[in-house]
Amino acid sequence: MEFTTYRPVSGYKRKKRILLVKWLPVLLIIGLVASGISFGIIHFSTSFFTVGEVQADLKSLWENNSWGEIVSYTEHDLEKNPLKENSLVFAGMGHFYASLELPQDQRVQHLNSAVKYLRRYLALDQRPFLEEVHFILGKAYYYLGRYYADLSIFHLEKSLEMGYFNKELYSFLGLAYSGLEKYEKAIYFFERALGYSEDDLLRWSLAFVHYKKNNLNEAEKNLQLALMNTNENALLKKYRLLLAEIYLKQNQIELAEKEYDKILQLDPNSAEGHFFLGEIYSKKGEPERARSFWRRALQLDPYHYNAAIRLRGN
Repeated sequence: MEFTTYRPVSGYKRKKRILLVKWLPVLLIIGLVASGISFGIIHFSTSFFTVGEVQADLKSLWENNSWGEIVSYTEHDLEKNPLKENSLVFAGMGHFYASLELPQDQRVQHLNSAVKYLRRYLALDQRPFLEEVHFILGKAYYYLGRYYADLSIFHLEKSLEMGYFNKELYSFLGLAYSGLEKYEKAIYFFERALGYSEDDLLRWSLAFVHYKKNNLNEAEKNLQLALMNTNENALLKKYRLLLAEIYLKQNQIELAEKEYDKILQLDPNSAEGHFFLGEIYSKKGEPERARSFWRRALQLDPYHYNAAIRLRGN
């Protein structure tokens, strides 16, 4: 029985293995700070925005990432005029960026509000800056989960058709297609994103989709480039885990062993590193040494399903 690095993580019931790239972008977050994106919509309204007796400077609030205030002012305005163009745009954008400041499991309410306001804006007759609105909608649907994949891709590609080009757009399209296991499309968009600048996480994502397509040489090449471009231990460990798995799949046992040794140097408490060294020693005909690594993996992670299976069966 062959095991992959990514395994069931809770309970003792057998589950499907976990994909490296999950639908939500845990691993590849690129350019999510609004101040790093120059939106034309900031010029969509006059700088000062009157709500009752309060006069808010939307441009200043935007530049200071004051999403809560933007949402508060614009939603108050939309109570009187539900179709006011600039209020719809700023309410939608404000909710979207507010969501990014929260943990993933707390984002849904903001994301749903962002979608509501931006879709209402798209229903208006006169709609400047459509490409930017489609771009944010595509990202909002992406964050809402895989069941919104078709809508995410629809809006991201609409933005692309309208001439909105940037690295982040291509990256999100790559992630969306990867989540749907449409790997050829994912490869295309990840490569387009890398055309803007080198990025180790993008390289890792490209390596993963090549791995899933069984393009092992391409996967290895991109992982080596990713390893050259990061010094972060957590990322180095992740990259080496996939690289070692590629070597195992190619039956290059010695190269795989070296990678797992490097993983344990980075993280001596890596249950995966111990488990797969056990796999290697089992292949080498050293069952007792293999069991010692599997036992250590189970000590480090009592829910390590694959280690438990090995110890029961050997």
